[in-house]
Amino acid sequence: MGRAVAPALPITMNFGDAWFAERLDELENIRSVRFVSQVQLSVRDLHWRQPPCLIARRMGHQRLHAVIFGFGRGGEAVMTDLLLSCLAGDLGKPMITTIDPRAAEIRRSLSQRCPALNASVEYAVIIPGRTTDVRVLPVADPGAAAARAPITIAYVRIDDDARAMALAVSLEAHFRREGWRTGPIFTRLVNGRALPDIPADLDIAECGGGSGGLVGFGATQDFAHAIGLFEAETDAIPRMFHEAYRRTASVDAVANVTWEDLAEEFRESNRRQLIHLPAKLATAGVDVASWLVRAGPVLGTDGGLPVPDLASNPVLLATLAELEHARWCMERQLGGWQYGTIRNNARRIHPDLKPYAELTDTIRQYDCAIVLEAWAALSSTAGAGFFPFGGGMARPTEPDEDVDRLASLGWFQI
Repeated sequence: MGRAVAPALPITMNFGDAWFAERLDELENIRSVRFVSQVQLSVRDLHWRQPPCLIARRMGHQRLHAVIFGFGRGGEAVMTDLLLSCLAGDLGKPMITTIDPRAAEIRRSLSQRCPALNASVEYAVIIPGRTTDVRVLPVADPGAAAARAPITIAYVRIDDDARAMALAVSLEAHFRREGWRTGPIFTRLVNGRALPDIPADLDIAECGGGSGGLVGFGATQDFAHAIGLFEAETDAIPRMFHEAYRRTASVDAVANVTWEDLAEEFRESNRRQLIHLPAKLATAGVDVASWLVRAGPVLGTDGGLPVPDLASNPVLLATLAELEHARWCMERQLGGWQYGTIRNNARRIHPDLKPYAELTDTIRQYDCAIVLEAWAALSSTAGAGFFPFGGGMARPTEPDEDVDRLASLGWFQI
């Protein structure tokens, strides 16, 4: 009814299940409605402030190993954004270990929905021992995860805040006793920020064992900022990415339409390119950590980020284009796509899901165009505020204002 009366009115619906929210966009009768998941966008905000690739670099890890305690409905959202943000030129194949009572079922579900995912990530599951005391940590499980590879970061993904806090505190104490040097323990807390943030340039457990601290995420304000709910103009840079694609895409390509006519699945694909920018910049030698901790944008003569010139460095451009292709492959595999010689959207088969060296020059040019578009945006005066404000999204000074503003908008969740 509302869509018929106001066809141009932007509508956003919040679903608890991230995977279900993405699949709803495929229904033709509810197109042009943006379906989002609060946990997914809260994780996106977290990874923007704490880029996983930078954590792995500071710890000297050859590849990122993330351990997720309690997969649940939000675990897949954590995994998706983690994998799409962690691919850097100097890091090997990422590793994820899930510790959950339903671990075997989770593995089967992922295998069915993402059959080609193992090409890009090494995934393992551990079924924990049972306990009724939230203060008791099955200590054998973190040990089994650490035996596979040093733990880079951990996520506590339990729906109950009190249980999540108890597990996170026990986990941090266990890391310290074992003498393990790990990154932050990211803990989902829905009802507020009971845990403080840590600065992006903080040295992680420099001496002895222990974690890089407990960091909360998942509060309402995290979600509001990640979605750009209070911004007059959202998706500015994703729109630029889409226009760069259109300049190289064939006329009859499914996604070669204006942003207003673009399916939400493809819009989201452009938004996801944002969270990979820290990894691209780090690969190019940019000091991203110093930029992240700046208090605000420096406009005017300061310009944007001091990015290296790609026009005079074709080798670096090719490296970043190959990295962009790896990110795109990861995104497609997470969405259930597989390689095939003939593209079939209904069966999610794509001929470009193969190594960068095997791509045609046309497809490589597209990857280069995306990188060059990002570089142009970041090196501009407007790009000066890109990282401090989370991709151009200004943050209100008082977090409680977000809750009041959401209430005034009549925000609700399905």
